[in-house]
Formats: sequence, structure tokens, C-alpha cells
Amino acid sequence: MSIHTLKAQHTPAKEIPDFTFYTLQGEEFKKSHLPTNKNIVFLLIDTSCPHCQKETELISRNYSKFADLNLFIVSLDTKEAVGEFMETYAPELNKQPNVRILLDTKPEFIEKFRPEKYPALFVYSPSQKLIKHLGGRKKLKEIQKATHLQLP
Repeated sequence: MSIHTLKAQHTPAKEIPDFTFYTLQGEEFKKSHLPTNKNIVFLLIDTSCPHCQKETELISRNYSKFADLNLFIVSLDTKEAVGEFMETYAPELNKQPNVRILLDTKPEFIEKFRPEKYPALFVYSPSQKLIKHLGGRKKLKEIQKATHLQLP
């Protein structure tokens, strides 16, 4: 299922759905592995997407503004393509303790989270409720504001 099919059919997932992704080391990563101490941010990227490249690079260059989040970068691309993407556009993010790179090999992110376009940013509270969703390339201030929102 493509993002274009889902755009007209659904709104973003209001709670983090069950999922099984894989780390670059091949380990399973499930919803139950998510930390619950601060906002959870999923960034869906496509390694060939110029907007994804720019947005990921922007977040990497301004990492200090995102250090207080749990950031999960998710891609449907191959391990090799994602590894090269991260080394090229976000080498600093690879080294951060609050950042995980995940592969959606099944794939299930698009069907379950229901993004509208790449890059897709989903911000969830520590209790896993949707706070904000952004689709398409955004400016740093908009990303920073969205990722630091809290539920009322």
C-alpha cells in the first residue's frame, strides 16, 4: 500500500499501533520496547526523497534541540540504503543515545500509522497518544515546536 492510496482514506493513528520493525543490527523492535519517559517521535523517510534528506540533515545539524526526545527514524528501504543515507545526511544522529534507526521490512508503517507524504513526522506523548503529525518538508522551528508539544 502506498502513501498516495492512504492519503485520501485515513487520518494519522491516534495511538501508537502495534508494530515490529528491525534495528540495523537485525534485532526486533516492537511497541513494547518504546521508552515512556519523554515524547516519542517517529520520522518516516525514503532514502531517495530529497525532502527526507534535507529534513533529516536539518534535525542532525540541530541535534541539541531534539536531545530531550525519543527519536525513531523509520524506513522501508534496505539496511544498506538506510545506512548510507544516515552516514551521508545525519552521521551525528547515529551516535545519539535517544535515536534509533529502524527498518520496516514487512512493511507496516504506512498502513498502521497512516502518513500522508514523505517525510512524515509523528509526535506521541509518553503515554503513546498522538500529539502532532506533520507531512512533507518543514522548517526547523515548526519541527522543534511540534516535537516539544505536550498533551493538555
